[in-house]
Amino acid sequence: MEVRTGYKQTDLGVIPKDWNCRKIDEFNPFVTSGSRGWGGYYSKYGAPFVRITNMSRSTIALSLGDLKNVSLPPEASEGKRTQLKTGDLLVSITADIGIISYVSDTLQKPAYINQHIALVRFDQQDVNSLFLSYYLSQGQTQRWFRSITDQGAKAGINLAIIRKINIALPPTLEEQKIIAGALLDVNELILSLETLITKKRNIKQGAMQELLSPNEGWMQKKLGNVASLKARIGWQGLTTAEYLDVGNYCLVTGTDFKDGFIDWEHCHFVVKNRYDQDPNIQLKENDVLVTKDGTIGKIALIDQLTLPATLNSGVFVIRPVNKAFDPRFFFYLLNSSIFANFLSQLSAGSTINHLYQKDFVDFVFHIPKSETEQKAIATILFDMDAEITALETKLTKTRQIKLGMMAELLTGQIRLVTSQSIEKEVAVPEKPSQNWAFKEAVIIASLTDQFGSAKFPLGRKRCTKLTYLMHRKAKLNTDGYLKKAAGPYNPNVRYSGPETLAQKKKYVCSHKSGKFTGFISSDNIEEAKSYFTKWYGTGMSNWLDQFRYQKNDDLEVLTTVDMAMVEVCKSGETPTLETVKHYIANEPEWVAKLEREAFCDSNIRNAIQTCADLFGDFVGTKA
Repeated sequence: MEVRTGYKQTDLGVIPKDWNCRKIDEFNPFVTSGSRGWGGYYSKYGAPFVRITNMSRSTIALSLGDLKNVSLPPEASEGKRTQLKTGDLLVSITADIGIISYVSDTLQKPAYINQHIALVRFDQQDVNSLFLSYYLSQGQTQRWFRSITDQGAKAGINLAIIRKINIALPPTLEEQKIIAGALLDVNELILSLETLITKKRNIKQGAMQELLSPNEGWMQKKLGNVASLKARIGWQGLTTAEYLDVGNYCLVTGTDFKDGFIDWEHCHFVVKNRYDQDPNIQLKENDVLVTKDGTIGKIALIDQLTLPATLNSGVFVIRPVNKAFDPRFFFYLLNSSIFANFLSQLSAGSTINHLYQKDFVDFVFHIPKSETEQKAIATILFDMDAEITALETKLTKTRQIKLGMMAELLTGQIRLVTSQSIEKEVAVPEKPSQNWAFKEAVIIASLTDQFGSAKFPLGRKRCTKLTYLMHRKAKLNTDGYLKKAAGPYNPNVRYSGPETLAQKKKYVCSHKSGKFTGFISSDNIEEAKSYFTKWYGTGMSNWLDQFRYQKNDDLEVLTTVDMAMVEVCKSGETPTLETVKHYIANEPEWVAKLEREAFCDSNIRNAIQTCADLFGDFVGTKA
């Protein structure tokens, strides 16, 4: 197989020529495993105790929702040996072998592990353990782990084997950090989407409880009196041999129900005469479906039909008689605790494996008298579902993007800009204004000098907001800024050179003071300040000083609103409270902002006016 220029074939696959294959043992790490018998020391208020159940193949982050706690056993030295530190790499070594986790600062310390987990601790000056955590969690190493697991349920590996694991490493620590940081960012996006989806689901459940509970004036109905219930009758039963993989007539079964709707992509098909056999179960839009066999009481709404569709024998289709109720309202009512309680009463504490029509027709429920009110309630809940579905689609795509990034970044098939290549680009200091990375490095340095101190270093979040505002004032290009959860954010500043360059040229350095982490000025800060003054004048620093005492939340509101106003103007509309909120509400990563107190109407209104005053490029703005 031909290897492209600049790459080489190794036992670990094709990697860049300047990458190295190394064994873990070559870095002289501290490697140990947890101890047996700690279960007897479980306690309610002890230290966190990590087990394999807290590790996952889908992420290197530890799951902290089901942590056990332990009190230290009598052997104090044993506790010290297995006590975790931020940056430790964990590997499962028994049963489900090769799950990789990274110990971040979100895990409360001290914390410990049991005997089924190996701890690998590197000197962070030699190798970046976050990069290694991502590297070991995919690719050839995982295939090797799976081969061991396939040997049997009691398969296991010892610490000596862990030490001999082969890894492919970029030539510099800086490049390792850049790759790890890029993957960490996409992990954080996935986590934020998962958190937002959970929050939206909880909000929807609360709304259902509130909107579907009977109010004064609601009518009581009995299902058998106001609806038709149809299903494929026994003699029309289908065998699985009749389930086709392709066709023109969809067959809906209970296994096709997904989050209240039909997963059409995975439906089977039937021949035309099977579809024609029973017109009563030929599906229509707004039909409500309920499973009567298998998993009883699953609900789905037919919100769209791309092809003719029919049912197998395990599903009821429910339709109102003479418009007795709105189908979408009834769909959400069946998804509420009202229907769940009905099924519970039917079972009387035992498991039911079939929902009989003679029982289902006795289902009693309440609805508003007005069809308009029913539709309004259904619309509110349907819009919530649509928002959740959009977020889930984005989550799925983001997870796919992450897998692609890991496959390409961790093998060097795509190289992120390294500090060496950046230095070559800025090797001619007399023309620095032509170099974007250098100019951004100078901006970071000047902001750090103005707003950072040894006690309160300038954090990345605050620096990002100030940089955005400075760009807007100086009428610089803001195209690289993305609509991220914390507001406008340009990932290129962190991962494509400027931050690394500012530190390499000793304009700034990383600093930690208590709980504050960020940048402070370094040895060559005066050089950066001279460039800044030359390019932007002394007035820019004076203008920026108005933000000195503003909180990060205030800056987030200001920059988010400004970016929204710019986009509103591009669409030909006037920035107002309504148009700005509408824009924010339609950005998946921004919509959650509107639920925060910082983004209340009065704060957004004030930000609109402030942005109009600061930048003067919003014609006709109405706060």
